Amino acid sequence: MENRLLMIRTLGSSKNILSITHQLRSFHTVMAKRFNTTSTTFTPATTSSDINEEVNLLRKSLQQLKVQKKQAVESLKEERRKAREEEIKAVEDLRPKRVPSAFLIYTATHFNEVKKEMLEKKMITDQAFVEVNKELYDRFSKLSENEKNIYYSYIQEEKERYTKQMEVYKQAKKKMNALSGAPTTGFMRFYKEVCPDIKAEIQAMNQKCSAHDMAKLASKRWKELDEGTKLKYKEQYTKEMAEFKQQRDALKTATSPSTPNTAQ
Repeated sequence: MENRLLMIRTLGSSKNILSITHQLRSFHTVMAKRFNTTSTTFTPATTSSDINEEVNLLRKSLQQLKVQKKQAVESLKEERRKAREEEIKAVEDLRPKRVPSAFLIYTATHFNEVKKEMLEKKMITDQAFVEVNKELYDRFSKLSENEKNIYYSYIQEEKERYTKQMEVYKQAKKKMNALSGAPTTGFMRFYKEVCPDIKAEIQAMNQKCSAHDMAKLASKRWKELDEGTKLKYKEQYTKEMAEFKQQRDALKTATSPSTPNTAQ
């Protein structure tokens, strides 16, 4: 009796301690299963020192599991971020380049030729790009209409290509935005259905309707569902997820149309 009183005075209520120990054990087992780790087997504690040792051991083990959980969550976030970046890049690669003007096409075609000619005549230095562009502009202005039409016809072809490729890009971007979120899981579908009823029940009892309480009650109801009803929600999710992955894979493998050769 004296030993029991000493234990209570030292550690507080033994019922509370055993309750905490039981909760820690249960949480440890759940977390260990969740992360596929081996759950430590604890022997029943009988003395105050044993209880203290077991509680400390459980807390240490739980802390390690929490760290593992945090690392797993961060790793998943990083994988999703990289996948999203790759998806965006695949779509942005489809964006066509703007159609250049006739003068820019003429400049790209004859720049080196005119620069070499001006250097040989010592009209410019090696880095005098402005003077070369001025000379090109003067020469382009003096071209006949037939000569200019060569470049204008190429622009027309480029505009048609640009319009078609831009449409491909817009459709791909629209599809990407539509596929930005994965289908809702079976439980979340069930939660959305029962959420209004749960909210009404909580409010009818004149209690605060927190998101935590609603999720807790929904989870309880989900566990109480028969397997046949659960299967309907899960099958719908599985079907939509398969379609979602198929569409996403098709989007990732999409390629842009071939670009016409540059005019010579």
